[in-house]
Amino acid sequence: MMTGRDRRMRENQELFRTGNERIGEVARSSGAQGEVLPFLCECASDSCLDRIELTISEYQDVRSGERQFVILPGHARAEGERVLSDNGRFQIVRKEGS
Repeated sequence: MMTGRDRRMRENQELFRTGNERIGEVARSSGAQGEVLPFLCECASDSCLDRIELTISEYQDVRSGERQFVILPGHARAEGERVLSDNGRFQIVRKEGS
């Protein structure tokens, strides 16, 4: 069962994911395919406004899984997230459960 706090954290992640998807759309339509762009950290923290520099290709890799999010190293929650990959610049986490 999801608590109110869990629900808010999930909403934060979804909000940043939506913003990042928009950044990706604009970049693709403007031909910025190989450029490094600032994406938002999609961690569950409601106070995180950190940016992660990714190429469109790197961001598309994150989106290859519906429950995957891109975060800065050290931003993963101990509960409910599993780090799938870590390249030192960013981590891809999978949201477990619900």
